[in-house]
Amino acid sequence: LSRIHSLMTESSFMAEFVVLNCCDDPSEKAQIGTCLERIKEPGLFAFDPERMPDQDQALFESWADLVLDTDLTALKDCARQRRDGGRTFGHFSDDGKEFIITDILTPRPWSHILSNPEYGALVTCHGPAYAWFINSQQNRTTPYVPDAVVDQWPRALFIKDASTGSVFSPFFHPLKTEGTYTVRYGMGYAVFTHEREGIFIEATVFVPADEPVEVWLVRIRNNTAIDKKFSITVYNELALADHSDKTRFRIMAEYDAESDGLLFRNPAATVPQAVAFGTVSGRMHSFDTDRRSFIGGNRALCNSQALEADRLACSTGIDLEAIAAMRSDVLIAAGHEESVVFVLGQAQGKDDACRIMQNYKDPVY
Repeated sequence: LSRIHSLMTESSFMAEFVVLNCCDDPSEKAQIGTCLERIKEPGLFAFDPERMPDQDQALFESWADLVLDTDLTALKDCARQRRDGGRTFGHFSDDGKEFIITDILTPRPWSHILSNPEYGALVTCHGPAYAWFINSQQNRTTPYVPDAVVDQWPRALFIKDASTGSVFSPFFHPLKTEGTYTVRYGMGYAVFTHEREGIFIEATVFVPADEPVEVWLVRIRNNTAIDKKFSITVYNELALADHSDKTRFRIMAEYDAESDGLLFRNPAATVPQAVAFGTVSGRMHSFDTDRRSFIGGNRALCNSQALEADRLACSTGIDLEAIAAMRSDVLIAAGHEESVVFVLGQAQGKDDACRIMQNYKDPVY
């Protein structure tokens, strides 16, 4: 308990532990009490329930965020079950620098925050969730639609094999296909991997320390015996406000040929001078800024009509529901791999937005 509490404190996760020594065996209770008395760590408290009123114990339990009611034998059995192959959802890496999620079907979405002083992004074990610029409540780059049950955020990455028509994604949402999924959370980044049909995909998501942008570094390895062509499509619905309902028919989208990127403005935003932007390393194959054009009528994100088209619609202007969808094509020889970078962010004006996009046109991986 002392080690767990110390680790939480070092990670700026403030919590207080209250231990009630309810052991029935007098000798074992005395032994446990002696051990607890030696703990002098701030924020960790030990009490004998026989020496405290029942209402005080009830008060502790009613205010606690988590109550663990068990004995030492049960804890040992639980630990033994874990070692013997009981279901686990993840573990820390050997060096303690990463938490590795190996079972993607966690009881609730396990999330991770990536941020710098200006820009931030939330990811869950199913993929990127939402992003913001300066104000995480009033100026969201993408919509905030939390759902602890289905965990479906309006962001996606699709990788289509041109030879077979199969569609892959390193993120579990929205395809939820068969194959192996692994997620690694580190300090300031998240790595999503997926492997199926001889194709290994890795997406590293991070927010640089000094730029208002979210970066997706996508690496694809072709482990098959034949050369393959892939189309890589990124999809992001936009908010540019506290809620996307307030920006329907308000977000103005344009394509900037010089920077080969997309620019978005909402004059009524909390940060009215802010310009959202998105681009891809190398040359952008095609793009779309209209949600209906991308998904299609009576369809869902997982089977969008854009995935069946050779090119995205390249729409601009003011649409009912604005999106930033970008596509890049890549040819990967058998046994080789290629990397592509997608970025989405906001900046204080068009000049800053174009400058940042240019920085990622030819990045060093």
